[in-house]
Amino acid sequence: MNSVWGENPPDGIDVLLRWLATLSYQSIAEHASQFLGEADLSGKAQLDSLINPKDAVLKIVRRCDELFYDCEFKGDSEECCDLLVPVFTEMGFCYSFNSRHAEKTWPWQTQALPDQFVEAFIHETDAKWSFLFNSYRNDTTIDIYIHSTEEVAGLEQSAQLSWDRRVEKVSFSVKHTYTTEDARQLSIRQRRCVFADEQKLDTSPIYTYTNCMRQCRMRRSRAYCKCVPHFYPDTKGYKRCTVHELDCIARHAEAIMDVTRCACELGCTHTVYEVEKLSEVDSSKAGGINSLETEFVSWPMVRYKREVLFGWVDLLGNVFYITFYNLT
Repeated sequence: MNSVWGENPPDGIDVLLRWLATLSYQSIAEHASQFLGEADLSGKAQLDSLINPKDAVLKIVRRCDELFYDCEFKGDSEECCDLLVPVFTEMGFCYSFNSRHAEKTWPWQTQALPDQFVEAFIHETDAKWSFLFNSYRNDTTIDIYIHSTEEVAGLEQSAQLSWDRRVEKVSFSVKHTYTTEDARQLSIRQRRCVFADEQKLDTSPIYTYTNCMRQCRMRRSRAYCKCVPHFYPDTKGYKRCTVHELDCIARHAEAIMDVTRCACELGCTHTVYEVEKLSEVDSSKAGGINSLETEFVSWPMVRYKREVLFGWVDLLGNVFYITFYNLT
């Protein structure tokens, strides 16, 4: 705030900046009138020229080293801030591990990320199949989302755990569904799924249901307001909303979030993560603990296969056979 307004920032500007950091469609709809109705705070000529919402959020959020310490991956100690990377989502600002959609640069970054995303894997022979972190924050609840690398937390997914330090371990199972190549002979409408390379999305090279729904809301935001909220990635053809323009998003939030207006199908390859067990903290540890471990509950994971058992070629062959038989 001091870098923009000096020693005398407008009253309430700190609350507005915190609102921007936790911005979601719900918070825009509920609180836009509160923040954008004050002339001292939201006068377009003043505020929009001074604040880039995304840059402002990155300057005021708690940095990784202020939140996390003593991380472990597969039983090995790791530097938390090398693993946990900032990501903007429709649920607000988050930190993510092993996400393709995380930010590439941020103000407190200690080392450059590779140009090509490098996915982290767990193997059956690893000592542990888990990720663990400790948190300095003992006065707030942290929402935990478990999803695939290609996905990003959004309106289609609920948090698997709202962590209040009374749980020390989350054990989850993985159910993976894939579709054989034979299914490509069917239309998307017939097979009710989309292959990863079948539809090009503006925001991701890989098709998933959540990425498709996110793009649909971006397009609807652009159609109504000619801009998109700053929690979406920088994308060619999409202008980022200024603080003042969020008022338009608030007026149309319900229509933008209307799932019936988005023609998205599940991906032909998709993974579901289900919590199987929550290991609660021993009751003798008053006040809870500072660490949370998320782990695969068992190996191997469950795999489902979607395939075509009787296709058009089979049908055609049977028609010829029946015709020939009748002629004789």
